[in-house]
Amino acid sequence: SYQPSSELQHLQKHDPHHHDHFYFMGFLEAATNHAQGHFHLSQTWHELELRFETRRDWSWNGEGDLFYRRWFNRYLSVVGGGTGVDGQFRAVLGVSYLLPMLIHADLFIDHRGEFRLDIEKRFQWTKYLFTDVDVTLRQKLESEFEVSLMFSPSWSWAAGLKYTGDSFGAGVHYQF
Repeated sequence: SYQPSSELQHLQKHDPHHHDHFYFMGFLEAATNHAQGHFHLSQTWHELELRFETRRDWSWNGEGDLFYRRWFNRYLSVVGGGTGVDGQFRAVLGVSYLLPMLIHADLFIDHRGEFRLDIEKRFQWTKYLFTDVDVTLRQKLESEFEVSLMFSPSWSWAAGLKYTGDSFGAGVHYQF
């Protein structure tokens, strides 16, 4: 088999294309009826995700997730972690799949045997105008959905309207 010279091996150690770096990204969103944050630390096949949200009265009447995802290809991953809903912690396992038309679907089962289905889709209407749709279906808890209409003059921020199933609001979205 081919072995590069010691001089070339030394140079390859400093080449960023030969390393599998970690990348961080996330967003924060605050509206008059809703607040949420998503944070992702990822490496090629591994991803650590932290998500939280609160609604209505801005007290901690919300939920949060801490998940580890292991990607097998660009469409399929398995998920494990925990979720907290209104003060109740649940351990979850699941599968995530990117459906046609770039619809992201997560199917989870918790340690009590209850299912949860999350579906997300972004509609890019124009260069500056988009809509995010998030639907969460739960077995024994109330289902939730969110729809936003956002104006985004740059990649890093947007402002617009949000409907959460029980109220309308206006707010900002900051991505990093």
